[in-house]
Amino acid sequence: LTRLLRTGFRFGHGNVAHHLMVDGDKPFVARIAYPAAAGALFVAQRVAEVFCMPLQKAVARSLPRLLHALPGERAPLWHQSAWWPALYAVFAGAALFAIAPLLGVLGPEFGIAGAALRWLCWLPPLAFARGMLGNAAVVAGRHHAYVVGHWLGAGVRVLGAICLVALFGWEGAVASLLIAEVVPMLYLATT
Repeated sequence: LTRLLRTGFRFGHGNVAHHLMVDGDKPFVARIAYPAAAGALFVAQRVAEVFCMPLQKAVARSLPRLLHALPGERAPLWHQSAWWPALYAVFAGAALFAIAPLLGVLGPEFGIAGAALRWLCWLPPLAFARGMLGNAAVVAGRHHAYVVGHWLGAGVRVLGAICLVALFGWEGAVASLLIAEVVPMLYLATT
């Protein structure tokens, strides 16, 4: 029971770091840029997250099979479990880029959301890469590295939002999100 609680807590605070990484910029955008920009970014990020849900499910669904497979069986399972999410990530990114102008049809205040969604089209491929690197870390017994990577991403997100929003407005917030998505991948790839 103690081991299960410790493991659950580890992934629980990793989830907190992930949410901070995703939405850590909103107070700064609302205060430094303007509240409508924070709302538009929120809309753009939620649209991107809806497109990423099947991707996250596919990546998460592959983890138990990889954990329970014998070491010699893992290589074919990696290939089998990676092709569908990789393909979906590319198509989801293209779809986000294609529908971005449609957000402007909802009203002039959604123009920022459409422009932000053009940048956020990179989120599905980045989420795929981060998820598969996270799976590799967990399968290799490096759960802690996965959580540390998320906390590093969350820290970069908040610091990036403070600096980049002040310099570039809502564009800085989008840039800090994309940079924060790359940080856990770099950490997992180099440790």
